[in-house]
Amino acid sequence: TTNNSTNSGSGGGGGNVVGIVIGSIIGVFFGSSVCVWIVQVRRCCTTPEAQSFREKRERVERLRASPGHPPLLPPSGVWSVEADGTNTQVSLQFTPQGLVSGSGSDADGAYTLMGAYDAETGEWVWLEHTPGKVRQIKCQSQLELTTFVAVKLVPVAPGQTQLSGDFASNFAMGGKAEMKIGVTPQQMPTQDQGHAVQVPVGNFAQNPMVAPPQYGAFNAALGPEMAAPAPPSYETKVA
Repeated sequence: TTNNSTNSGSGGGGGNVVGIVIGSIIGVFFGSSVCVWIVQVRRCCTTPEAQSFREKRERVERLRASPGHPPLLPPSGVWSVEADGTNTQVSLQFTPQGLVSGSGSDADGAYTLMGAYDAETGEWVWLEHTPGKVRQIKCQSQLELTTFVAVKLVPVAPGQTQLSGDFASNFAMGGKAEMKIGVTPQQMPTQDQGHAVQVPVGNFAQNPMVAPPQYGAFNAALGPEMAAPAPPSYETKVA
């Protein structure tokens, strides 16, 4: 009886050793797989493209919290858009506080947008979110299409407004964007405080020569046939 018990105990010990070895092998295999997956995720989410788009998104979020003061306010309304060889429309609402919002649709589906004015670059920047457009990627199950847009006012004939610039998406797509509307931009009041400033009489809609000094190139590009017959008059005000 003693010998049988001893043999039985020895067999059980051998089974435990085998189980430990098999468990260790499985653990190493799955542990290695997890480590490889984590490395792939980090590489996927830290590519130059992903990092660049993350910086663009953070820029818009930062400007939304503290927008710049636009010297010329683009008109709100329905704009015609030419981007990536296609023509669509987008509804944009600009505020004197330097914020922009809107909505539109294109080949990828309906989208909404929010952004702000960047006083340092003179650009209107925003993010377009298209919830119906998704893509499977390695670093997360699904990625919804988000497009970054940065555009500036460019010279056009009186009675029109044009915004031109670039767009880039988190799907690694991008290109040139151009938007037009048949309304003239509105000149905004000066923000100078505490000293006398010269303010043009009239507004941009009445006279394309009336524009802030930084828009000299804007006026010059209109050409002599579009320019006002005489320079605008100025009056001195104390802000």
